[in-house]
Amino acid sequence: MTDLITVEDKFETISEKCADKILMDSLIVDYQDSTQSAVKNILKMCKTIKNIDEKFKNKEINDFDISYFCAKVNLVRSSSTYRKFRKIGENASRFEKYADLLPSAYTVLFQIATLDSDKFDELVEANKITPSLSLEGIKKILNPSITKTNSNEVSFRVVFDLDSISESSKEKIQNILSDLSESDDVEIYIPKRNERNLSGNSKVNKKIKIK
Repeated sequence: MTDLITVEDKFETISEKCADKILMDSLIVDYQDSTQSAVKNILKMCKTIKNIDEKFKNKEINDFDISYFCAKVNLVRSSSTYRKFRKIGENASRFEKYADLLPSAYTVLFQIATLDSDKFDELVEANKITPSLSLEGIKKILNPSITKTNSNEVSFRVVFDLDSISESSKEKIQNILSDLSESDDVEIYIPKRNERNLSGNSKVNKKIKIK
């Protein structure tokens, strides 16, 4: 009969293999001190995630270090929440001076983090970014077509970081785009700057609209 491995057993193994527990414990304190809903605290929390990823890329910490951190703060490294926190953290420095204008929901902050700096500044100047901005509101700003009156028309936006996804994930995205491009009644738009990275092949290039 196979022995049952409990959550406590799994964490104990991770804890034993954590190479730099002092560093990771200090980062855990940084994270847990920032769990309040205020924007500044969310930015601090997300900067911690960015800090962890940078240390991992620089080989200052290993996979078990990050697993130890995630287990302690109840965060899944492969989750969309982790990726959103990292993206917000990458933009935290430009967000900090506008902290009084930003909404506190991390899902909305993530959508704002996908904007380039010029678009962000434009929306700030136009008073479009406010503390009360909702997820639905920012999605309408990012993709005005979702406000069309045709209830049968579906429009959606996919956001990912080309610098972070693996080659296998990029290939899967190219295959999805290729399959969708076979349909005459589906429109696909790719930002011009990403055309080479995502369109993948000439068949897709003929069908996908660049904007």
